[in-house]
Amino acid sequence: MRPGSLRWRLLIGSLLWTAGLVVVVNWLSLAVILRHAGSRPILHVSAMVLLAVGCMVVGLMEIRRGVSSLRRLRARLALVWPKPAISRTA
Repeated sequence: MRPGSLRWRLLIGSLLWTAGLVVVVNWLSLAVILRHAGSRPILHVSAMVLLAVGCMVVGLMEIRRGVSSLRRLRARLALVWPKPAISRTA
């Protein structure tokens, strides 16, 4: 896979999205556990949230970049292969 290919962008985007979701789920479970334990490490939770949101945003941006190349390809192909007129004969 080339680093600029659609597969590469979708792979990287989905991996970053998944990493972000894993961190969010970890944060939520940690918040529930710590709420019952009575201690609240704000710095740790804040760092995890920032990392999760960052990974999710970058992942979605990569997926969007990969899909946008399909839109450009579709537009270029439409110039080469115009849609034929549909003739209805009865």
